[in-house]
Amino acid sequence: MRLATLTVALLLLCGVKAKAETVPERGLWVFEQIGSSFYPSAAGVRRHQLSLNGANFSDSFSFQASGLIDLGAIEIGLEGSQRSFLANSGRGAIVRDQLYGSRQNFGADLGRHFVTEEGRYGGIAVGYLQFMPSLERWIKFQLETGILSTESAPWSLSLHASFFVRTNGSDKVMLVSTDTVRDFNWGKAKLSVGGFFSWGYRMRDLLLPGSFEQMLFSFGPLVRLSTNVGIFRLSIPLRLWIDKQIVNSGTTQVTANPSQFTGIPDAMLSWTLTL
Repeated sequence: MRLATLTVALLLLCGVKAKAETVPERGLWVFEQIGSSFYPSAAGVRRHQLSLNGANFSDSFSFQASGLIDLGAIEIGLEGSQRSFLANSGRGAIVRDQLYGSRQNFGADLGRHFVTEEGRYGGIAVGYLQFMPSLERWIKFQLETGILSTESAPWSLSLHASFFVRTNGSDKVMLVSTDTVRDFNWGKAKLSVGGFFSWGYRMRDLLLPGSFEQMLFSFGPLVRLSTNVGIFRLSIPLRLWIDKQIVNSGTTQVTANPSQFTGIPDAMLSWTLTL
């Protein structure tokens, strides 16, 4: 009788512990995709662009379509995204449940872009972003600057910063990314090879056990091919998550969690056409 009672008690204790354990949300990789910018144009050339972008975090996928209209004094950007999850895998099911309210989003931006004759450029934009079906609403601020490559200096460098503020909640997201590539002539096309680094930070009020903040570091190689039918870009991000989580009242836990390889490597692939 004592053995049966002890067994039941242990099972109940394990059940309570498993239930109390919270898996940190993995949503910053979605903001990485949303925060991506359009390509700069040469001085005096307007940059009407269409873009298709795909990204994944293990067996969770996000697909984005966006467009940019350059009116000279101002630019108008539109975007929409859809998430998809492989629910038959454990990780895919967890991310699907965490991001259920963020399966889709749409947004619009207003901005201004500058390019000098020497190939230095910059831009600023403000936008609106809404996730569905959760109806989370965000205001987005973006800054970018960089140097275009030339025949004498075939290297280009870009720096991009995005700041998201949720209007119907306390969350904030900050993203900073940079990349550098070297250009090579490849027939009539141009091949660019280099690397990128990105840092993201999601801030929120840490009040209840299980609530969290997190940082995401992403870095890796990138390849870009510029042709007369568009610009194709492939990057392979290696991701490191830093989670800050409230375990219980007065106790905070900070952990570093690299993305685990599950058979599907993380990648970001895009195609952009300048009209």
